[in-house]
Amino acid sequence: MRILLVDDHSPFRQGLRDLLSASEAFEIVGEAGSGSEAVEMAHELFPDVVLMDIALPGGYGGLEATRRILESLPEVKVIMLSGHGENIYVEQAIKIGALGYVYKEAAFDELQIALETVEKGIPYLSPVLQYKSINGDFGVS
Repeated sequence: MRILLVDDHSPFRQGLRDLLSASEAFEIVGEAGSGSEAVEMAHELFPDVVLMDIALPGGYGGLEATRRILESLPEVKVIMLSGHGENIYVEQAIKIGALGYVYKEAAFDELQIALETVEKGIPYLSPVLQYKSINGDFGVS
C-alpha cells in the first residue's frame, strides 16, 4: 500500500514513517507538512492512502486539502489522523469524503487496522471516537 504522510510535526511524521516502513505491506511514497504540499504531492505520487492531519499551517488545513485531493483523485482513500476528537471535525471529515478517522493517541496497531480496513473501501472510525459518539460526546480532553 502506497502511503502519503501529511503532518506539520516532522518528528511525528518521522516516527510514523519508521513504524510503517518496518512492514513490507506499507510503502511511504512521500511526506508533506502543509495542506497545499499534500495536494501537490498527491497529484504527483498517486498514493493509495493519505494519512492526513487536520491542523496544518499555510493556505488551508487538512479538511480542505482532503476535499481538494478527493475532488480530482476520488480513488485515493484518506484517513484523518488527528488529535482533534470533537464531533465537528469527525463529521466534516466524513462529509467531505475521508474514509477513516484515527485519533492520534491510538496505538500503532489500531492505525494498521485502519489502513487495512480503508484499503478495502470500508470506513474506519477509532473505537474511542465511536464510544464517544454513542454516548453523545465526541469531545476528547
